[in-house]
Amino acid sequence: DEKENLSDSRQQALQNIISQSSNTTIAYGLSYIRSYLGVLNDYLKDKPQETRREYSYLLGNLYDQCGEYEKALSLREERLEYVKQNYGEDHPYTINVLTGIAISYSYLKRNQEALQLNERLYAKIKENSKIAPNTKAAILTNLSNSYYKEGRYEEALKLSEENLANKIEIYGEDHPSVLLEINNLALSYHKAGNSAH
Repeated sequence: DEKENLSDSRQQALQNIISQSSNTTIAYGLSYIRSYLGVLNDYLKDKPQETRREYSYLLGNLYDQCGEYEKALSLREERLEYVKQNYGEDHPYTINVLTGIAISYSYLKRNQEALQLNERLYAKIKENSKIAPNTKAAILTNLSNSYYKEGRYEEALKLSEENLANKIEIYGEDHPSVLLEINNLALSYHKAGNSAH
């Protein structure tokens, strides 16, 4: 419907900002991103809750870049309650927020919680064809990383192979995300003892 399409457009716009901010962080460093966060928080402080909620995804990613993982997790958990109530447990918006929460768990070294959530999300992408390709890629990466941390290298390898094919389909062969996945795959082959690859 029209409201959902508008929200999709906003999410895409926010995703573009996040992507640009990541590149800017690399170029200008952490002080820039902290300034950006300050300006954004000042802008949002007097805004209605709905507006703040729209920016929670962006803010969570920016807090991650600053190493403020607890703040990022708090924003994501708040957003989760909203999307679950308004869209349901299995809606792509809910899956997207849960993917961010899994990332937060990983950053916070809450590895078992990250693993369990990543396995749940992986089951959901197998059931739900409406999940965005970039969310699917994030889920595959997260679960592969969880398996890698647990020493489950063969399972990590299988997911890395699946994710490489997924990312080539989304981005094309020369995209940095694809090159990173090739690197992850090589590491998985090494750890799994598959040096013949």
